[in-house]
Amino acid sequence: MTDSPITAADIAARRLAFPRCYAGATDETVAHMIRVTRAERIAMLAALTPTHDPAAHRYTMRYRPPGAFTLPRGLNWTLTERPARQDAGFQKRTDLPVSRHPFGVFTTDTRPLTPDELTAYEIEVLP
Repeated sequence: MTDSPITAADIAARRLAFPRCYAGATDETVAHMIRVTRAERIAMLAALTPTHDPAAHRYTMRYRPPGAFTLPRGLNWTLTERPARQDAGFQKRTDLPVSRHPFGVFTTDTRPLTPDELTAYEIEVLP
């Protein structure tokens, strides 16, 4: 963190530059984010980035994005990479990396899908 004093003008300039980011933030929060260096912000974001769970089963859809009606009923699934296609949905999930697969990657940690489910729902297994 830098030790230079933060003035009210610095806080106002930051609020004007990034109005959506600091809309509900207090002056102390804005001052803290000014003091934190870029490398420290990147490290904070990296700590929040989900890592791949080796116990999870990874899949991608062949012809449509994953959803409640395109996956087996009762399956507990999590989107881990958002679709590469913009028209496939999930555009607001900017917290996830963009997948090289057109319909993204999802994981299930409860159970692997059966061969019948893979065929019926047109799902591919990923390594």
